[in-house]
Amino acid sequence: MTYKVDYLLENKKSITHSSRYYKALNPETAIEMFKATCDSGSLTGENAELKAVYFKKENNTWQKV
Repeated sequence: MTYKVDYLLENKKSITHSSRYYKALNPETAIEMFKATCDSGSLTGENAELKAVYFKKENNTWQKV
C-alpha cells in the first residue's frame, strides 16, 4: 500500500508543512521508514514533527489512519 506521511519542518525562521510517500505493508512500517529518514536520511539534523499518516484508497483518495 501507499502511505502519505504529513509532517512539519521547523527552522529558526519558519514552519513548513510537507509530505512524504512510502510503499509499505502497514502504517507502522511507513512511520518507521519516516523515522529512518529523519535519523539517517535526507531529514537528518532537521526538526521534523510527524502530524498524520494516510493510506491511498483504490479510488485514489487518502484516508487518515
